[in-house]
This record gives sequence, C-alpha cells and structure tokens, in this order.
Amino acid sequence: MPVSYQQKTAESREKVHNYQCLAGIAFDNVGLGMAHGISHAIGGMFDLGHGLANAIALPYVLEYNAQDHLVKEKLDRLARSINQPDFCVAIKNLNRALNIPTSFKDAGISKQLFEDNFKLLVENSLKGSTRVNPVKASEQDMANLLNSIFHGKEF
Repeated sequence: MPVSYQQKTAESREKVHNYQCLAGIAFDNVGLGMAHGISHAIGGMFDLGHGLANAIALPYVLEYNAQDHLVKEKLDRLARSINQPDFCVAIKNLNRALNIPTSFKDAGISKQLFEDNFKLLVENSLKGSTRVNPVKASEQDMANLLNSIFHGKEF
C-alpha cells in the first residue's frame, strides 16, 4: 500500500484493488469487528470516511483485543508472517506511511461535538459488528476506548 500511495501507478493501484477484494472475501467469511462498529458510528455522526475511520480505530482496537491471550497469539502469528516484531506497531507504522491521522481529533472531529454526542456514540459503537468482536466490550470499555481513539492515547 505505501508504494501505491507514493507512486500512484496503475500497477500498484491494481494490486491494492486485488487486496481489497481478498479482504472483502475474508470479511464475508469471518465477519467484522469492533473497528468497523466504531467506524460506522463515527462516520455516520461526524461525516468521516468509513475507510479513514477504520484505519484510525484499528490499532486501538487491536491493542484492546490483544488483552485476550488467544487474540494475542494470532496477532503475534500475523506479525511473524510479515516479518515484524509487533503487529499493532506494524499497523501504526503503515498508517504513518500513509499519512493517516493517529486520532479522531487529528482527523478534524470537533472535541465539543464529540463530547456532546458521546453517550450516543458509545451506544452506537456497541451495536452491529462490535457484537461479534472476539473480545467483548462493556459500555465503560467502549467509553474508554473511544476517548483513547479521540485523543490518540493508548487504551
């Protein structure tokens, strides 16, 4: 992806499209998770693109999910498959290479609007694909996670 982002060639973009197709097939087989649940709630409320919201939320959600030892083992296996010591860090590095903001605040969401709509945002983030997330989230967990993502702080 960084090559496609930097070079913008037809060949590199074609590869990204192919990878998107594979990702779509994977989503269809295993379902989505909390990053998508958060992204739906954020995007609909604050007019932030779905892909961008997912990219911002993903590292935080991966770290939240890594609390579970089975998820942590899978993330470690993914890291090894891409020759990286830590999968969450690899995703953060990819986001940095693609100039993805590290927080919803940096993406332009107003602190006042975020705070004014926080309760509804927490409720909506717990619906949909978040229900099939491998690590269950309480309302308080989601509130903490959303605050972390908004401010760009570790969970």
